[in-house]
Amino acid sequence: MADATAEVLQLKSGEVDYAVVQPDSLDDLQRAGLNVVSYIPLVTEYIGYNLTKPLFQDVRVQHALTYAIDRKQIVQEVLFGRGAVAHSPIPSVSWAFNPNLPTYDDDLNTSKKLLAEAGWAPGADGICWAWTSRRASWS
Repeated sequence: MADATAEVLQLKSGEVDYAVVQPDSLDDLQRAGLNVVSYIPLVTEYIGYNLTKPLFQDVRVQHALTYAIDRKQIVQEVLFGRGAVAHSPIPSVSWAFNPNLPTYDDDLNTSKKLLAEAGWAPGADGICWAWTSRRASWS
């Protein structure tokens, strides 16, 4: 297909019988009377921290940043509510998924506490700074 819009138009016109479509097209296809079947894909979208950078080497900073991200809101806005927050790079439908891994729901108080423990302090502008041996780094 040329693009996602063309794919949706071809589904609606009957030119194609099957397609994997983006979440923002689902309601339109259902209103058009098409049978829409949702499934959990073996794909995980994630934000990764570059652990070679001194800024991210402290595990408290990694956890603090994860606590600071409202991942439920990302699922709502980006996937139109058609997804789930991942707590592992392994999808929940995989045999290798471990349901006992810790979860990091958004919690700004925990985030701030962990950043403070790691030596980060908010400046007058409210932005947290971590002082390294050579320069300041921003969050």
